[in-house]
Amino acid sequence: MPLSKAELILDSQRVKVYNKLSTGRTDEMILQSDIDTNVEDGKFGPGETKIVRNLTKPPFVKRSIELVSLMHCRRVVAPGSPDPSYVIVTRAVNQRPDDELVSESAADRSRSEILTGANLVRPLRIGGALASDLTCVTHMNGPGIPAMLVRKIASTSARNFVQDLRSALENAGRGQ
Repeated sequence: MPLSKAELILDSQRVKVYNKLSTGRTDEMILQSDIDTNVEDGKFGPGETKIVRNLTKPPFVKRSIELVSLMHCRRVVAPGSPDPSYVIVTRAVNQRPDDELVSESAADRSRSEILTGANLVRPLRIGGALASDLTCVTHMNGPGIPAMLVRKIASTSARNFVQDLRSALENAGRGQ
């Protein structure tokens, strides 16, 4: 079950399923695919690594917010645990004006950064059934957005992220 959550978070085609503020996310560069890539086979170590561009349209903000980030996901096995956990780490990609990742339509969007983010999906056994525990930590820089609005969006977005992710997985389990 933790694997399905990690795969959903990584899947840019399904980001709108659990992030209602996103207007779309694209994989700009896939450096290494397959979450279960091992150390010997992976140029960047174990796991999947890619650069993504996400456009978000928060309420009360005139322009879309663009985030370009490096995402890395890998399996982590805790000592003594038969079930693997998955960690997804996100880091801002700094760009120069002549960089190939710079947006061509920057006039309609503001640039923001996920300075660092981490999602840890751990297995959890409840009465013999396997469930998942999700821990999310995100530190963002949102220039040009009032601090009061950032706090409001951050708390609402965090709650909605977990609720929408849970709903997406429940619907997938029912074949929807």
